[in-house]
Amino acid sequence: MLNIKKSAEPKKFKDFKRVQSKVCDLTNYEGKYNELITSEAKNCAQKSLCEDQGYLCCYCMQRINHVRCPDDKVQDVKCMRLEHFKCQSNHKELKFEFSNMLAACHGFNHRRDSEKHCDVSKADAELKYDPSSYDVERIVFYLPDGTIYSNDTEFSEQLDNVLNLNIEYLKRNRKSVRDGVKKYLDITGWKEGNYKKALAKYETQNSDGELKEYCGVAINYLKKKLHQPK
Repeated sequence: MLNIKKSAEPKKFKDFKRVQSKVCDLTNYEGKYNELITSEAKNCAQKSLCEDQGYLCCYCMQRINHVRCPDDKVQDVKCMRLEHFKCQSNHKELKFEFSNMLAACHGFNHRRDSEKHCDVSKADAELKYDPSSYDVERIVFYLPDGTIYSNDTEFSEQLDNVLNLNIEYLKRNRKSVRDGVKKYLDITGWKEGNYKKALAKYETQNSDGELKEYCGVAINYLKKKLHQPK
């Protein structure tokens, strides 16, 4: 999981809210977000969210794009789901608040419950920390086998059981990234200069604005190496 620095609310999204607020109270709207939002406003919001996140899911860090995932099945494994951090059911006043929105992955929404993850698994549950407003990188860690956990016991339980981030598919992918970093250091040498070079690679977006998938695993590992006593 990565810290997310949110951009300002997109102009087209803001314009939609300004026009719509003249005919209804957006802070007290009983319907669902998708029942009212225009395609133009929705698309610009989704694109902005993906750009802010380096085209990675806000929770598991796998690749996403700004094409919204259909509710019934996954047609594009990289498509996104619009995540309301505080759910629409219990926080209707935040339904159209850009600050409450994140971009999540498909979450295996077409598979059995034990494989569903991220916002699909979360549903209407409340998470303790929002990665766009809290330094989650400070409290989230990874074991050699790819397991994600936190030194905050409550949040660690949520990573495991609410977001279901320790399914084998995600653990395997995270382990692969960690193993890749170790292989690079085996070849180039286990020294500070190489830690910093590798860290810069994982912290920097490419020309398409993308971060590397599961880059948080590498960042966490390399920062730990840099901070080890000499």
